[in-house]
Amino acid sequence: MPDMSISYPEELLITSGKSPQDLEAELVFLLAVKLYELRRLSLGKAAEFCHMNKIQFMFEHGCATLRYRTNENPGNQPRL
Repeated sequence: MPDMSISYPEELLITSGKSPQDLEAELVFLLAVKLYELRRLSLGKAAEFCHMNKIQFMFEHGCATLRYRTNENPGNQPRL
């Protein structure tokens, strides 16, 4: 899997009040959420991206429902 490194200002770490590991986990989660909202990642892939299971990702994100595309899911069942 390709790897990416992002620099962030020290002020972000200080104002967040989080440890570097917790802040970085939050940033990864926020990226996964945005990619999910843009439909670039499925629910499962977004959860995997931030090292969560689907249920945990849905809970953290506040997903009320699962979305799916009818043309990709002929049985009209939510993708899990």
